[in-house]
Amino acid sequence: MPEPHVDPLRIEPTKDRERLEIEWKDGVISEYVPRYLRLLCPCAGCVDEMSGVRTLVS
Repeated sequence: MPEPHVDPLRIEPTKDRERLEIEWKDGVISEYVPRYLRLLCPCAGCVDEMSGVRTLVS
C-alpha cells in the first residue's frame, strides 16, 4: 500500500548544495541526495509507462 500523501513545509538545498533538506509538518527535518529521490520517482519521465522499466540508470 502506498504511503499517504504528505506536503512538506519547506524544501531547500543544504549549505554544501549536496543534498535537499525537507522540513515536514511534524517538525522533522530530512536530508536526501537528489539522485536517491530520482531513483525512487514513479513519474513517466523516470519510468517507461509501457514496460515499467526505469529510464534513469543507477
